[in-house]
Amino acid sequence: FSLGERLLTQARILLDYVGKIVLPRPHVFGLFFDDYPVSRGWFAPPATLLAVLSLAALAASAFGLRRRAPVYSFAVLWFFAGHLIESTVIPLELYFEHRNYLPMAGPLFALVHYGRVGWERLSSPVLKKTLMLLAVLMGVLIALMTWQESRLWGQPLLQAAVWAGEKPDSRRAQEQYGEMLARHGAAAKAEQRYAGIAQKFPQDAGGYMQWLYLGCHYPAIDLPPRAPLYARLATGAYSTSVTSALDGLVELKIQRRCGRLQDDELISLIKTVMANPAYAQRKESLYYFLSKLYASRGDPEQAVKMLDEVYALNPRAVVVLQQVKYLAESGKTKEAEAYLVKARAANQGSLLNRISNDSEIAKWEAHFSSLNQAKTGHRKPQAQH
Repeated sequence: FSLGERLLTQARILLDYVGKIVLPRPHVFGLFFDDYPVSRGWFAPPATLLAVLSLAALAASAFGLRRRAPVYSFAVLWFFAGHLIESTVIPLELYFEHRNYLPMAGPLFALVHYGRVGWERLSSPVLKKTLMLLAVLMGVLIALMTWQESRLWGQPLLQAAVWAGEKPDSRRAQEQYGEMLARHGAAAKAEQRYAGIAQKFPQDAGGYMQWLYLGCHYPAIDLPPRAPLYARLATGAYSTSVTSALDGLVELKIQRRCGRLQDDELISLIKTVMANPAYAQRKESLYYFLSKLYASRGDPEQAVKMLDEVYALNPRAVVVLQQVKYLAESGKTKEAEAYLVKARAANQGSLLNRISNDSEIAKWEAHFSSLNQAKTGHRKPQAQH
């Protein structure tokens, strides 16, 4: 979505937040809102214009009534101020309920205040008893909802199944259910879930990648078909599931725990993702994956080369120190010393970097110094720290 579409969508979301504050309802809370429909225009969907006008009216009334109704103004402006960062121009994800925790304090304060004022003005005993009964019923309803939600959160597999059923268009809800099935040993059902995700979301390679990762843990299940997997990795939309699965696969290969997937094929998968423009902002992580994989297969030169690419994208001393480690462990002491000089120069940035890296640099300098002295016969070789 574009910035304009984000702002239009946030108008609807803010009113949705208000609705959850004022009138909480069962089965509306959760973590996954990647299926929330984006507003593509003032009338797409039609509720967009109404939401924008409603928010404008709330803001105008809050300023206009700030002297006559300061508590109302406080409630509205507090709510808007609380959402000013995450619900405006910063390109974060559209919807998260936790953003509402602090902003809801204003509206709830106003509800309590005006409820008390209205109660004191009532003169009818019957009406007071009726309102008291409604308040008690509301409290019981909220307590039951809290119990229901807590019970659901205490059963992760059931929770994942419920959320997947409630949100069939949420890719994350479906992936969460697949992950929970795998954790509970239901590999065949998890495979079916990931295959369903791949079919339902044709622009996303996340389902296939999670399926591939699952296959490394459970040799009995079939691996996903390679042709559509590579096609989606090359042209599909960005998905955190892809990079997460690649990270996990690299770790499994380092631990020698996935013989079904050859190193060369995993390298090919990573390079395919790297060539996809949708993952341009994740190239640093992808180069890191490659460096770890090359190092694990005994190819320090390629590992160092990949970290050169990481450094070019984000120059940090910690990257160069990793290169020093790879080179030193492979016996390339001269090259390692050259990179250590580079690390010392790169560490002259922030104070935090100097504190975290200086001691490591000093250890390597002492190590190479002892090696050089040993070679010239000035002192006996010291054990490598």
